[in-house]
Amino acid sequence: MPLIEFKNVTFTYLRKKTPAIKNINLSVDEGEFVVIIGPLGAGKSTLLRCLNGLVPHHFPGRLKGDVIVDGLNTKEHLITELAAHVGLVLDDPSIQIFGLSVEDDVAFGPINLGFELDEIERRMEYALKVLRLKGLEKRHPRELSGGQQQRVAIAGVLAMRPKIIALDEPISMLDPIGKSEVLTAIRELNREYGITCLISESGSDLEDVCSLATRVIIMDKGEILMDASPEEALSSGLTEKIGVGIPQVTELYLKLKERGIVNGVKPFVRVEDAAKTIRELITSGKLKVLAAKAEEEVEERKGRRIIKVRNLRFTYPTGVEALKGVDLDVYEGELVGLIGQNGSGKTTLSLNLVGVYKPTNEDAEIIVDDIDAFLDTLTLKGLINYLIENRKYTQLILATHSLNTVMDVYESKIRDTKVIILESIESNIRAKTLEIDEAMDLIEKGIDIRLVPPG
Repeated sequence: MPLIEFKNVTFTYLRKKTPAIKNINLSVDEGEFVVIIGPLGAGKSTLLRCLNGLVPHHFPGRLKGDVIVDGLNTKEHLITELAAHVGLVLDDPSIQIFGLSVEDDVAFGPINLGFELDEIERRMEYALKVLRLKGLEKRHPRELSGGQQQRVAIAGVLAMRPKIIALDEPISMLDPIGKSEVLTAIRELNREYGITCLISESGSDLEDVCSLATRVIIMDKGEILMDASPEEALSSGLTEKIGVGIPQVTELYLKLKERGIVNGVKPFVRVEDAAKTIRELITSGKLKVLAAKAEEEVEERKGRRIIKVRNLRFTYPTGVEALKGVDLDVYEGELVGLIGQNGSGKTTLSLNLVGVYKPTNEDAEIIVDDIDAFLDTLTLKGLINYLIENRKYTQLILATHSLNTVMDVYESKIRDTKVIILESIESNIRAKTLEIDEAMDLIEKGIDIRLVPPG
């Protein structure tokens, strides 16, 4: 008997006309590692929410068909009952974190499942170790970076060790080391404990996630388009057709196949498989390696310095020193990437640059386009903007007719002024025009509004 069964399942959220998932027929056996691939809006999250009863008990709507999990029909059992069988990690970790410390949050699940104290501590210690959370046990989760919060959410599920773990794009906010360690932990739970794993993925981490899969399901517009082995699914061309792309190793296989070099060889899904095959091809003389051409030196070009940071230090009220004497110069026209592990200070530095945070040392210096960030925060917000990392939130960025603030427009009684906003929702940016009164309503509701100079 399958551990998971979807029988003719269609679900439409309340007040929505189009089903989020439709005509889903799917069975998953115990111990499988299933990756569900599809673009944003494909129905992946809704499908995973069905497993622990969030659909339809928490998210109201019309559910047709049956979802059977470990012999339980999710229509007939509460979320609290299903939690002992299914652990779900959402794509927004802040929704799942509510403990006053990391260790409290990780221990919450085992405590509520009624385990003895020794077993609770054993599970908590294991989850903290494999998710790289040792040393953060006493920290409040809200003080952690987005990636660290995501690891806390996953650790809370790992600590319960249910039969099924469903993860909604669990490594999307993690650095490379964090991604590797999280996937290693999940793989260990699957292979050593026999826990059935389902992971959704929209493209950015296909190669990492699919390397663990025993099976791949491709979804789009609420329907399952393909259910096959990783090799067959990724080399089918279907993922490219729906805009998700393919792993680089699979792309390499397809290019070699076009040249007739890898006939009879399985499509590459894992880097290890690709490396083994390529070594064999080189040894046999079927593939030749050409010396790489020397890269031409790129002349360093620097224009006007637009950002100057000197001796920037920032310590959070908890005593965590996030920035330790940062010096930085950015020149006009540059495209600069801030690279570092989760918790390394990237977000803290960015928030200091836009004036949301203030340095905790008096001798720090932040100059943006000749504006002193300490003295003129209002003008600073018209020069530099910050797009938050969490794609679920909406950030409004306004362009006005050379006025410093929307309040200035409102108080000047110029009612014919239009406010152009850029809405960032689910990683998509779209323009929208508001009346000034509508913009003021948004301000009064507490929505953060930032200004962009016109033109």
